[in-house]
Amino acid sequence: MRTWSETILAASAAAAVVVAHTASAQTAVEWQGSASASTGVTSNVANTPVPAKRAPVGTPAPEWDGFGDILPAVELTVEDPRTTNAFVYAFDYRFYFLHHEANSVSNTIGYTLETALSDTVEFSLGLTGAQTQLSAFNVSG
Repeated sequence: MRTWSETILAASAAAAVVVAHTASAQTAVEWQGSASASTGVTSNVANTPVPAKRAPVGTPAPEWDGFGDILPAVELTVEDPRTTNAFVYAFDYRFYFLHHEANSVSNTIGYTLETALSDTVEFSLGLTGAQTQLSAFNVSG
């Protein structure tokens, strides 16, 4: 069974092959990929409020942790003399070193159409969709 991100990647790759195969001499097909990684520290993993001075023993308190973030993305652009189509997919994974229950995953896909309707009128349309899987730790925290 494929995950949502695997299905999106497969569909994007299939679209790229179809577009590249049907491209004429006046159509430019370009793609680019990018990736970034970062790391950081947070003093409050679950956004827990600071307990009052006289709070009962066992009241949750903010906790420190380090985290990493990985963000690969791919973009496919198809241009002809009057139209530009851009397809973008990005995957974002945030992981915590000690609190694995706080890890989260996000998928984003986007499409942009820019076309000249006449010599003086241009039309632009953008669509974006995102899916995020937050941890139960952050949702209930």
